[in-house]
Amino acid sequence: MSTLVDQLLKTNEIKDLEKKQLDILTKFIPGGFMIQKADGSCDFKYISEGFAQLFGYTLEEFMDVSGGTMKGIADAGSETEAILQLEDTLKNGDSYCIQYRVKCKDNSWKFVEDRGQRITNSDGEDEYWCVVLDIDEAKKIEEKERHLEAEKKLIEENERILQEVILYKTKYNEELEKEVEKKTKRLLKMQEDIILGMADTVENRDSNTGGHVRRTSECVRILVDSIKKNPAYSKIEASFFECVIKAAPLHDFGKIAIDDAILRKKGKYTPEEYEIMKTHPEKGAKIVAKILHSSDDMQFRRVAENVAYYHHEKWDGTGYPRGLSGKEIPLEARIMALADVFDALVSKRCYKEKYSFDKAISIIEESLGTHFDAELGRLFIQQRVALERYYKSST
Repeated sequence: MSTLVDQLLKTNEIKDLEKKQLDILTKFIPGGFMIQKADGSCDFKYISEGFAQLFGYTLEEFMDVSGGTMKGIADAGSETEAILQLEDTLKNGDSYCIQYRVKCKDNSWKFVEDRGQRITNSDGEDEYWCVVLDIDEAKKIEEKERHLEAEKKLIEENERILQEVILYKTKYNEELEKEVEKKTKRLLKMQEDIILGMADTVENRDSNTGGHVRRTSECVRILVDSIKKNPAYSKIEASFFECVIKAAPLHDFGKIAIDDAILRKKGKYTPEEYEIMKTHPEKGAKIVAKILHSSDDMQFRRVAENVAYYHHEKWDGTGYPRGLSGKEIPLEARIMALADVFDALVSKRCYKEKYSFDKAISIIEESLGTHFDAELGRLFIQQRVALERYYKSST
């Protein structure tokens, strides 16, 4: 009977898990998703149903029409330059963004934007992960513009989708144990890279919040360091705080389900638009739960869902989506709320200039006991020097 260690080392079983997670992720990606060989051939390794449906085909019909290669579907007559660029990039480049036409099943032509990023998979092979977006309407409306205004960025550096990490102590020889440890560390690092890549993709759809994900994550890390040193929180396991830091980039993941017309709007929202925007925490929690459903790390799954769901709740009960108050709000969400608001205050947005650190800290202080947990808020304010040092070094 094979052991869990044997299972971890079986490439085919890992590939099956990767395929299932790819199928889940592609349900939430606008447009189509594909994986291409990184040898200049433009051959497909994987395409989603959404990719084929973009042009009116089933998967089987699409593979038959295209011959299994990108060169088989583009308009060769007018898109020669784009295809030559693609071939060259697939041999030598790290990423690409091209636009071309594809003939649909009904014989019409559709403009698409194809974004690709070189990824090294678990077998050490290079391949391209690509998102294909329908920009046909934008081309008709904005003939003079070369790029779709509602630009979406490919999920970067995703080798696998949150693969299951199996930790198992065995009586096998030392060399096997080292190999398992090496693979486990790689999977954990991969999970963190995937989370950041997914969060970056969502954030790049929002023209108002550039760099917000990484800045808020660092603010969370700074606050957590302060909390861990406070005796009032000494009974909380270190693993919980590690989960909070790792989950921080996912707090706005629900914005992937918000329409571009709202997400990329320049200026303040109308009341109706704001109500739609307020649905992103609940949507984000559902997507995070779906993606992490196969993870054995139950604590991380719970923390990540709570961060996404409750980070807009307020201490006095006036927040959303549930109107929770006080310690009804999970600790991880109360931590996230402070980092989220602080970064919004000290960063420039389309509807405001950035505030000084003095003004931002003053606003946080005035909101203790109403918007924020007063104890956490005071610990956050005590970290002003570290926060200011970080923001100055990151600009």
